Amino acid sequence: MYFTDRYAEEPDAILPIYTLKTHDAYFAFNRDTPPVIVKRFQDAITEIRNKKDQEGKTRYEKILAPYLSGCNFTILPE
Repeated sequence: MYFTDRYAEEPDAILPIYTLKTHDAYFAFNRDTPPVIVKRFQDAITEIRNKKDQEGKTRYEKILAPYLSGCNFTILPE
């Protein structure tokens, strides 16, 4: 219940009744990948999660919005 624990006003008031699917996502790089490339990649991911546009939304929020329509919480930057 990642999103409810993190974003709901009263996470203890929410009870899951069925979990559709869960998974973790990781990016792997060859150990010979220069550290500067890995850093650029991480910086890009961080920017997508944190940089707001003129509407005050991040790209991350816009990507998730169709999947979270009807939910009453805000996505906070990490």
